[in-house]
Amino acid sequence: MDLNIAAAGSLAALTVDLLVYPMDTLKVRIQSTSSATLFSVSKSHLYAGVGPVILATIPSAAVFFTTYEHMTGVFNTRTNLSSPATQILASNLAECASCAVLAPAELIKQNAQVGGDTKTLTKRLLRRDNLKSLFPGYRALVLRNTPIVTVQWPIYEHLRAMLGERNLPRAKSAFLAASAAATIASIATNPIDVIKTRIMIQNEQNGGVWSTSKSVMANEGVRGLFRGCLLRSTWAAAGAGVYLGSFEKSKEILGK
Repeated sequence: MDLNIAAAGSLAALTVDLLVYPMDTLKVRIQSTSSATLFSVSKSHLYAGVGPVILATIPSAAVFFTTYEHMTGVFNTRTNLSSPATQILASNLAECASCAVLAPAELIKQNAQVGGDTKTLTKRLLRRDNLKSLFPGYRALVLRNTPIVTVQWPIYEHLRAMLGERNLPRAKSAFLAASAAATIASIATNPIDVIKTRIMIQNEQNGGVWSTSKSVMANEGVRGLFRGCLLRSTWAAAGAGVYLGSFEKSKEILGK
């Protein structure tokens, strides 16, 4: 593992968690079935569940960036794939690995964001004998995140290269490119994010991707699949810009 890459990714993740987490809390409340709780959220609850997320996103980001950088190098040296194809494959593999670390914390976080009892949930998960019980939302998380990186990373890398040709600082180029790419990707994948949120919050035995999708469509229509889209795209643009801008700046500081 490249320690500089891992450290840069971890610093970037911590920065994003502290700066844009409240927007994520509001987004989750909008997407949950009990949207009225959005208007009763207190300032202290805006950071509900942030502890497990920080503990998980730091190693999760390290896993993502080290996997992405490594697989990009492998594909570039051992295959004749185009740059977009390389970026899509590498980012998807990195995201699948990263989600395995992030999924348990995401489950606890989203229940906390809508006022759930995180201590009881955590104890219940840890008491189960089957390790798979710690990852009830892993599949939904992967199904949400892999389309995001499929759309976002080729756009991000292309825009970053274009901005780099204009001699912009590396961190600034990354911030602008990531913000634009994340806005496009978040709008395109909002329906998947709504389904993922419902599955994790409801935590029902029959709350699979397909059954939850049918339930949302039957009860709320297409509009239900785009709940929180404006807030999510704003949050995604800010988060991705800070995340990848911080990542590039951290690499500069660490001498990578």
